[in-house]
Amino acid sequence: MSTRRLSNIEFLRIVAIFMIVMMHGIGYAIHSPNEVNRIGVTAINSIGNMGVTIFMLISGFFGIHFKWSRLFQLWMIALFYSVMVFLADWYSTGLADLGGIIRVITPITSMTWWFLSWYVVIFCLSPFLNKASGALSKRQMQMLLGVLIFFSYCPPQYSSIL
Repeated sequence: MSTRRLSNIEFLRIVAIFMIVMMHGIGYAIHSPNEVNRIGVTAINSIGNMGVTIFMLISGFFGIHFKWSRLFQLWMIALFYSVMVFLADWYSTGLADLGGIIRVITPITSMTWWFLSWYVVIFCLSPFLNKASGALSKRQMQMLLGVLIFFSYCPPQYSSIL
């Protein structure tokens, strides 16, 4: 990949992040259970969910390159936000349990932030994924992506056929 900046792709990544934030924030912003709000929340969640996929595709486009320092940085960011959310929750509710404390200390391995946990998995596999994507033909890559999309959207535990 060239080092030339692709501002339009970087802008799309910012839009994807905004979509994700909107998806997560809408549940807290709209509390009344009327039909208009339910439809609005569903629409924003549907659109916002695409932000996750867009963000991951752009990360793959630019190439994810494993470095221990970046892994440590991701872990520290997750730990910081886990502690902040835990303290805010504890302050507002006065409740803290051992399970919550363990999830705060292990934000990646406990799947506290599921997206970040899976990103770390992909990040750790990136040297192999990068080699595989370079070794596969275009047709093989399309088939692999098709299989991955199928299993990500049609997992066996939810399939009505099984």
